[in-house]
Amino acid sequence: MGKVDLGINLAKDVAAFLKAGRGHSLLRKQPSIFHGINPTLTYPPTGKTFALPRFCTVEMKQARQMNRIASSQIKAPINSTFSKASAEDLRRLTSQTIEDSYSRVLWTNPKDGKVYNLLKQGETEDGKVLVRILDQDGAFIKEAEIMPKKIAIIDEFVGKRGEYVQATHGDMVVIFAKRNNPFAKYDIIERKNIADENEIQKILKQNSYDYINCSFGTTIFPKDIWVELTDYNSKELAKIGLDRDLLFNFEYSNEALFNAFIKARKEFPNKFTEDHLFDFLNKLSKKGTRVLKASGNDGRKTVEAELLFNNRIEGVGSLSSSGKISNFSSSGNSRYTQHYEKGEFEVSKTEYGLNITGIPGTDIDIGSIKLGDMNGTSFSTPIRVAKLALNDMMEGIL
Repeated sequence: MGKVDLGINLAKDVAAFLKAGRGHSLLRKQPSIFHGINPTLTYPPTGKTFALPRFCTVEMKQARQMNRIASSQIKAPINSTFSKASAEDLRRLTSQTIEDSYSRVLWTNPKDGKVYNLLKQGETEDGKVLVRILDQDGAFIKEAEIMPKKIAIIDEFVGKRGEYVQATHGDMVVIFAKRNNPFAKYDIIERKNIADENEIQKILKQNSYDYINCSFGTTIFPKDIWVELTDYNSKELAKIGLDRDLLFNFEYSNEALFNAFIKARKEFPNKFTEDHLFDFLNKLSKKGTRVLKASGNDGRKTVEAELLFNNRIEGVGSLSSSGKISNFSSSGNSRYTQHYEKGEFEVSKTEYGLNITGIPGTDIDIGSIKLGDMNGTSFSTPIRVAKLALNDMMEGIL
């Protein structure tokens, strides 16, 4: 069956689904608005469920648009002389100090691609942030009050310091988030606490987050899946759609092994060790929090377990300095990774410290002498989380 036939059949199925309600056609009503990352529809008379195009939902249409913007801005960086800015705005826009660097952001409206400079003016008594909005050249547009979104960052904030920057992995993730959205409210969750069920319940009970950033996880290699599945007997393998002889003769593709592993977790949960991180992210995603997870740094043949087993968690991959997907970026299938942001950076010195984000200004005032490249989907993820939250905060402002 060709792509055209599949498209025609899908259209017929959708039309039949829409006509199935209460004996009259729903086609005359407003078109359906789909949400999520891997949407499905169920045909009521038969109960049959089929997948919709992955990027047909509100969130994924925005993801695709933001991916295009991220890639194009890497290829052609936005450079402005701020020729229309006032003297004070120009000072703030070009200052290299940490204070000024963390009180401004360049925002691209995903709806039309227009670029704006946002300057923090202060906060109101009811918790809103007052921002001064300038166009790409620095011309004043207006001031507005925006309501901050709440973002939690799960990571390591104690222990090992980075090779190039004397900060923990979590500290650097926070830097990337705040430089891309200095107006949101951030909570940090120490990674080791996710292994404590009491701590998990406390977090779930006391906090309501709009977004969760997770820049670590468990990488699954196809070879590891193969080894684990060889311990299953023929009956168990048949239950997850595999033939033992074909498995031992390496007849299955990586994607087939991944799909079988997903079924195995559902069919034989006792074969899997307890994973507090997975359960925590799963509970948060069910509560309506958007959970974004780094896609991993081990190449496209691998996949992160949290993305493999939960179709509500959104993956974030890395773009190279040429605007293409980085060679190291994992979980390459759009079923697992829907978002892409820059993930390759060069650490450089400024008058006041170090820059690791590539955004003009100073990111951190301490660092090692050694400079070099710093890469990873760990940093792509907070960039996308911060931008998504800022888009929400700017909704209806312009």
